[in-house]
Amino acid sequence: MFKIRIHSAVDVITNSSTVIYTYMDGCVQPVKDLINEMGRTLGFTETAEDMFYIGVFCDNDRYADVLDNMSEDDELPEGFENFQDMDWKESAALIEEKLSDALRGKCDLPDWMEKASKDDGWGEPTSSTTLYLKAKDPKYKKIGDLIIKLINSTEEEATRDG
Repeated sequence: MFKIRIHSAVDVITNSSTVIYTYMDGCVQPVKDLINEMGRTLGFTETAEDMFYIGVFCDNDRYADVLDNMSEDDELPEGFENFQDMDWKESAALIEEKLSDALRGKCDLPDWMEKASKDDGWGEPTSSTTLYLKAKDPKYKKIGDLIIKLINSTEEEATRDG
């Protein structure tokens, strides 16, 4: 599974309390179009949907925060009953597994995850989202690796005066 996070060149923070959210929701069709056009150009019959599972989800931290902030009166979602007792690696793996299943169409995204992606409960924006690609066949993994290499090839530098 690949995670693609594109950062804007205008992500300049001028105030220490500034928070920047990056939303990938609009990236699904452009990545499909890119893969499809490359395929047509090179004579492939496969489409992006033949090669990859593609979806957009909140960052794992958002889902972990929702689970961590459930009160003792709340019933933890099925499969997450011991979440609050897990270390961060176990909890991240459990969330990744649920996202992978939803991405591959093995299940719908659970209601609590769907709600977490739309509302933080305080009227604030939810966390950033990430574009996920998962190769349907190992022979397509290299294409995903190259897309990530391209998108993540940007460099940044920051300084602070004062």
